[in-house]
Amino acid sequence: MFKQKRKISNQGGFTLVEMMVTVAIVGIVSSIAVAGYLGWKPGYVFRGAVSQVRGDLNRAKMRAVETRRQCRIVFSTDGYQIEDGNRVMNSTNYTVNMVRDFSDFPQVTITDSGAAIVAGSEPTITFSPRGTATLGSFRVEHPSAGGADIAVNITGRVNITWL
Repeated sequence: MFKQKRKISNQGGFTLVEMMVTVAIVGIVSSIAVAGYLGWKPGYVFRGAVSQVRGDLNRAKMRAVETRRQCRIVFSTDGYQIEDGNRVMNSTNYTVNMVRDFSDFPQVTITDSGAAIVAGSEPTITFSPRGTATLGSFRVEHPSAGGADIAVNITGRVNITWL
């Protein structure tokens, strides 16, 4: 009645040896990629921190021009804060506008041109409503990525010198 046909099929697949070779190749390539990433990451973190500081310095300058009052940035070892003054010049009271720390940038520190920042003598840069600034400089450092000196000149321009 029913005639059974013998089905000849070629069962395709991978052998154990082929799978082991593929896994070994993937492991070697991924170890090279991870090593490259780990070597690249500290520099990326450091440049991100310097970029954030530069942007916030420019933001403080623009805030002083916009509000027509002094605006200053006070630095500490673990970050800085942007403060708004109460007058056009010679402000006596400052209110905190924004606080930044370096929690997003591990191992990045701010120093006073290489020396540790001492409480009471923190570097402070003050911007006037005309966009001019008090002279000031400080250093942003990372143990493996290097450092950068950031200086603000009297015209309010931010200059970065990579070390």
